[in-house]
Amino acid sequence: MPIDLVCLRDGEPLFIECKARRSEFGEERKKALLNLARIAGAKPILAYRDKRKIFLVNVQTNDPMFIENI
Repeated sequence: MPIDLVCLRDGEPLFIECKARRSEFGEERKKALLNLARIAGAKPILAYRDKRKIFLVNVQTNDPMFIENI
């Protein structure tokens, strides 16, 4: 299962996949995460690290996300 964290934010479910690097998030994992999120009505998010910074990306839209806007 490609989900590391399941969270609720203002009643909206978030499915979060965590990776050390974005390159570790392959197409097969992406398809699985998108499918599960679609079925559950959740927002699919990739969290990864680059040079000690944490980045969040909405997998469905490929838009960057910020913690205060999730």
